[in-house]
Amino acid sequence: PSQPARPRDPLLCVPLSSWWGVALEGYTGAHKMDTGGAAKPTRAPPSGFQTWLDFKAPAKPVEDYKITRQNLYSRWHGTVLSQVYQSVLFFMFMCLIFFIIYATSTGESGKMIMLAECDDDDTKCRPEWFDEHLSSIAHVAQDLTSLSTFVLTFYLGYSYARYVDYYWACRAVQGRINDIALIIGANINFHKMENDPDLQDWADTLERYLNLVHFLCHISTSPVLSQAGPHKIFTDAKGAGSILLEKKILGMELCTAEEYAALLRAKEIGGPNGPGNTVLVWITMLYDKGVNMDRSYFRDNSDSARMTALNMNFQEKIEALRGAIAHIGFELQLPVPLAYAHMMQFFVDTICCLYPFVAVYEVNTIIIESTGFTQMDLWASLPMTLLGVFFFSFFYQGLLALSKTFTAPAGRAVDPKDPTTKVMDKEFYIEVRTILNQTKSGTYMFFNTGKMAPKILRPNSVKVRTLSEVGAEKVGEVKEAEETGSN
Repeated sequence: PSQPARPRDPLLCVPLSSWWGVALEGYTGAHKMDTGGAAKPTRAPPSGFQTWLDFKAPAKPVEDYKITRQNLYSRWHGTVLSQVYQSVLFFMFMCLIFFIIYATSTGESGKMIMLAECDDDDTKCRPEWFDEHLSSIAHVAQDLTSLSTFVLTFYLGYSYARYVDYYWACRAVQGRINDIALIIGANINFHKMENDPDLQDWADTLERYLNLVHFLCHISTSPVLSQAGPHKIFTDAKGAGSILLEKKILGMELCTAEEYAALLRAKEIGGPNGPGNTVLVWITMLYDKGVNMDRSYFRDNSDSARMTALNMNFQEKIEALRGAIAHIGFELQLPVPLAYAHMMQFFVDTICCLYPFVAVYEVNTIIIESTGFTQMDLWASLPMTLLGVFFFSFFYQGLLALSKTFTAPAGRAVDPKDPTTKVMDKEFYIEVRTILNQTKSGTYMFFNTGKMAPKILRPNSVKVRTLSEVGAEKVGEVKEAEETGSN
């Protein structure tokens, strides 16, 4: 018997972006296919979610490159040298100044070292202060270099482990969202959806909530999406200036005015995690509504064994999603301990400050012991000494800078040249907006692929090949069964 029309739930009547409605219209005729044929939608899936907030995220969350010598040496952005070149030049300048001081100092003869002659022709011809002070500095620097190399290696490994863990934590959130979209999208009664606008609104809202909770998960990680960034998320009670209400994110309006007010209240009560946890509750309530309708939105009745398994699977995935989102937040709340970071900074800066003096002392000592003081060309050793300081400071300062970069996987600040769309030094970091786009692609496909499914996958249908294999009577029975099953 025909059911009376139910009043439309205002919570589910959410305004959708124009491309969304057009795209769904392109799939409504998917069931009108030849026997045994595959669905051929009249329109391709939408691409509006690829560009949002004036930014087109790259295809991969991490900058792609070719691992070739030519490609690597020709790069500047994304390299450690671009971050530490100022420090390297500073230490080279220190070395140059000290070298000039030593070359212009007076020896035993009263002349400058670069002009002096000595009868002993060995290191005794140098000024006394040179050996007295620099010999001890060279000894200390040697011990500190060995120790700092050891601890810096562990510091880099620890920081990189955090970087990798953050990446897979983001993928874990994406995976749980797509799991929920899969188990729901694969079981929706798509035939009923064509004539039931409430079911369509229910599915659209559920997908929107999945992407909303994902977006809220990353507003604490990306400097571009953060509350302190260029885009304001939670403003006043009316949401004036909020991108949740005034901008299309992932190609759609993620939030209604009513939902925004509830999320703002949740933020005041539950802190930064309040809005995300609230949306998780909404997803659970919305799923429960689809299961417990008078006529379920799913292909099976709510009391069937298959629906019981689906309910248990959904509950497991929603709990796993909450845990995956919490893992990202908890990890960000545990930065590298201050004492650890301070000790590593002190270690590296100390040995880099000492090395210019040590380099001048040791190189000069080796040359005098090999050629003698009289035959020594003092200035000839300067270029290679500076080069040695360059490589030494570059490696140590570079490893430290790389360790600092890994501790902020999604970036530390916006690009001052383009603060509304780009992260500063984006080549080093994970672009979470790409992961958001990829997740949106997954949820869209899982919620809409059923409309394009081959006819053999429809309820109460068989794959009919030819009339010689299946008689005309059987074809009539199949058509009657399909009509009965879709009603």
